[in-house]
Amino acid sequence: MKKKLVNGVLIIGSFGQTNLGDDLLMCNFVDYFSKKGIKKIFVNANNSFNIPNSIQNKVVVFNTYKSSIITWLKVIFSVDFIVYGGGTIYKELYKSTGRRKYSVIILICLFNIFTRILNKKIVNCCIGIGSVKTRIGKIIIYISLFFSNLTIFRDSGSYSYAVNDLKLSKERVFLGVDGLFIDKRWRMDRYKKVKSKKVGVNFLSDIPDWINEEDYINSIVLFIDYLKFSGYELVFVSFQKAYNKNNDTVFFNEKIRPRVKFEIDVLEPGVDNVVSIYNDIGYFIGMRLHSLILSTVTYTPFVAVNYDKKCKNYINDIRYEYSVDLEDISFDALRREFEAMKNNSKEISKQLVQITDFQYEIAYNMDKEYFNNI
Repeated sequence: MKKKLVNGVLIIGSFGQTNLGDDLLMCNFVDYFSKKGIKKIFVNANNSFNIPNSIQNKVVVFNTYKSSIITWLKVIFSVDFIVYGGGTIYKELYKSTGRRKYSVIILICLFNIFTRILNKKIVNCCIGIGSVKTRIGKIIIYISLFFSNLTIFRDSGSYSYAVNDLKLSKERVFLGVDGLFIDKRWRMDRYKKVKSKKVGVNFLSDIPDWINEEDYINSIVLFIDYLKFSGYELVFVSFQKAYNKNNDTVFFNEKIRPRVKFEIDVLEPGVDNVVSIYNDIGYFIGMRLHSLILSTVTYTPFVAVNYDKKCKNYINDIRYEYSVDLEDISFDALRREFEAMKNNSKEISKQLVQITDFQYEIAYNMDKEYFNNI
């Protein structure tokens, strides 16, 4: 980013919601722009108390929904750039999220049009396109991206959709990597990874409408019991612990814990201790995208449960073999993938080192080629 941009940047995301993946992205983008010499960095948050302590002195935080229009306008006029800081921001929502299908993308579309009228630059940084099943959704997303100055997609599936389905110009859309890879602090020293029979698991409640919830939960319970009977120590790693009434911790405590035959600890990591938690884990079974990416950068062999396009796109991009699509989830499928992963764990760890090296190389080139030419 050019040093002459001294008035600042507004980073927009799903921040302040105790979602570890979003917190990781926020920290990365805040530090990134700080290192670029940007003095004023604004971030929105649903609750300012949930902003990680490590970046609170670097940002000006304002409430996403409770701030007045006047506050939003003051922030917008104070910056040169509006940056969407990662995430699958363009998608039609499931009923399980408790919001209307188009609610988020309509709001983004109107906001983009308005801010461009004010001659502000809009950058979609390391974002993804999720499930879009209607023509209306496709049109809304096209308009939103059309009014953006630059879009960097975090996966080839989203990039392909933008170019081939939405017909957006290749001059303004590019392929990059997830925002976690723009900072190397999350990377494990490859020689310090411990050997462990501890298995970290992460499952969530916000599954698509067409998945049978009872079958889904039953598969998880049977699989957890199988791992415990097989002599593994299990921990449930919650990637969202509050805000959402159906967050990971609540889902586990209310839907999973009462049905499993063993007691399992629940860990609620933050940005400061998540790497140390992964260092103590030998294998991981995860659903949330950033649980999979953290498994990658800490060289932790994992099985991905692809509940959303973003997970499937990531697994495809890194050419990782061990995964189960949510539509195909069952006890047998989970056991099969876990056993295959465990039996090849040494080779997988070496593969994850190579994948991580390559992802960081892409992130470096992304910074060099795209940001400096905005």
